[in-house]
Amino acid sequence: MNKARSVRRRETVPDGRAHRRRTGPVWALLVFIAAALALFSAANLPVLWVRGIGLLLPESRVEVVGLSTDVISMVAVKRLLFAGKMPAGPSLEITGSDVFIAYDPWLRRDIFVGAGSVAVEGRIQPHGDAVWQAIPLLGLFRRFRVALPEASFRVLWNGCLFSCDESSLAGECASGEDILVSCDLHCMRVSRAGDLVAILEEVKLSGRSKRKGAITLSSLLAGSVEAGVGRVELDMEALSGLGKREKFLATGKFAGSANAAMDGGRLKRVDVELFSEGGGSVTMSGDFIKGYLGRMAAGPQRESMEIVLESLRDYTFNRGVIRAELIDDRIVAHVELDGASGPRDLYVNFIDFLKGGRIVSNPLLVTGR
Repeated sequence: MNKARSVRRRETVPDGRAHRRRTGPVWALLVFIAAALALFSAANLPVLWVRGIGLLLPESRVEVVGLSTDVISMVAVKRLLFAGKMPAGPSLEITGSDVFIAYDPWLRRDIFVGAGSVAVEGRIQPHGDAVWQAIPLLGLFRRFRVALPEASFRVLWNGCLFSCDESSLAGECASGEDILVSCDLHCMRVSRAGDLVAILEEVKLSGRSKRKGAITLSSLLAGSVEAGVGRVELDMEALSGLGKREKFLATGKFAGSANAAMDGGRLKRVDVELFSEGGGSVTMSGDFIKGYLGRMAAGPQRESMEIVLESLRDYTFNRGVIRAELIDDRIVAHVELDGASGPRDLYVNFIDFLKGGRIVSNPLLVTGR
């Protein structure tokens, strides 16, 4: 009886070695498939990049040179070129060298993006709903860090060309909630139609915002942003060229410093102090004066402004100071000039420029320049 039971047990319970022999080929097949997929992904990663970016950003062109990867945790590219359209950039070209991307293989959604150098050239148009578009890639990750030690850009905005070389950009979302961004620009040049309008040196930008879902440009702007410019140089003649020179023309160069701060997408502080270097002159037409005064309500203030503007119609100065500050929803510029025909004291209000602290119009159009 017992002998019969033991025989049946041997028949019903599989032998361990036989079981391992049967499952061994299954594991080997799985390992082979995984290795084949890894090799396929590594060999076709440039194609996958092109197809993936093409889906995210249609009408774009991507070139990848010298790509290497371990598939699991990192991708390195010797040269990366993106040319096409982005939500706030109708025409944009980004070139990067020695790009390195490291990501967490355990799917905790951590990523680091670094590059030896990055150059951006194109045209931006930060209007309408474009700022609400999600920023590709970073929004997918819980924690990220971006480090660009050498970045240069040439960006055309509102007819002005902003160019900068050898700047640095860093971004971090270490806690999964707070986004920190900092940017140091050694020297930024602003030009229009080939004329150098301004030079900004030692520019420091820093921003902080709360992350809510996908990362968007508007969420970054809605946080707190501080900007400081160690030295500003303005060419008044080139700046006058932004409007109609036959109606208003100023010459001379001013230099100084500037600071600004935004919080919740609203302008909170503006501090500008510029001093003239070598003097200059101011001329304006009767049409300009009439148009400027037409923006003011009739009364003693308008009459006083008319006297000041008439005194500047053909005025030469050898010393000047320009100060600007934010008062409620107005940016007020105080201009003090001194010349052979006596001193001049002028206040310029940038009206209809801000609404609830938010920028709603171009100040150059508001003043009629």
